[in-house]
Amino acid sequence: MTLIIIIFLIIAGIIIFGFFRGFTTFHLNKRANSRQCRIACIGDSITYGCGVKNWPKNNYPAVLGKMLGSEYCVNNYGYSGRTVMHSGDCPYTEKTIFRKSLMFEPEIIVVKFGTNDAKVHNWKGKMVFKEEYRIFLSNYQQLQSKPEIYLCTPATAYYSDDNVEGKVFGNIIIPGQNLVEAVEAVKELGQELNIPVIDIYSYTKGHRDWFLEGLHPNVLGARMLAEKIYQGLKIQD
Repeated sequence: MTLIIIIFLIIAGIIIFGFFRGFTTFHLNKRANSRQCRIACIGDSITYGCGVKNWPKNNYPAVLGKMLGSEYCVNNYGYSGRTVMHSGDCPYTEKTIFRKSLMFEPEIIVVKFGTNDAKVHNWKGKMVFKEEYRIFLSNYQQLQSKPEIYLCTPATAYYSDDNVEGKVFGNIIIPGQNLVEAVEAVKELGQELNIPVIDIYSYTKGHRDWFLEGLHPNVLGARMLAEKIYQGLKIQD
């Protein structure tokens, strides 16, 4: 019996640790009241807040919600490892979280993809990325809520040697050139669709201290992302 209790406590501790460090796929999404503007933050692990200490409080959508105040309901629909490309290894559209983000009927969506799409085994060139991104956005453009869309470029990626090219988590390779092309594609797509683009790539350049292992933002980085996106949203008011 004692051994069972010990095992249970260890497992519970791991689950709790993973939850508060953003290593899970748990979402703390709220139901908006009739007076609130609904905002959906959509993306990969950077949006979700993977690795951020005290994840429920410090992931960037949570911080953004505090900045915007009680008139807004900001929900985090980020999911680690996802690609915006349906031809990628882990398409966002195949997860339940995608359907939940649509059911939320957001009035504003903030979309940030590209880091996982830029991985060597996923990248098929700027044109493919842009066209599959366009198809993805059409899912939200068809909603009855007719949401305002804001596109975010991928963040700058840093590794142990401070280069934007190298291996992360063993064998996952994200060439710097692929990331640059993804940034260019997001900017071009924004121009073509008349959608505001928030340049996270330029904003995070030179700020290695905002990141954990060089790819995922830490608490400071998540707050800075929230501030940049907050400014981007307010500029359009």
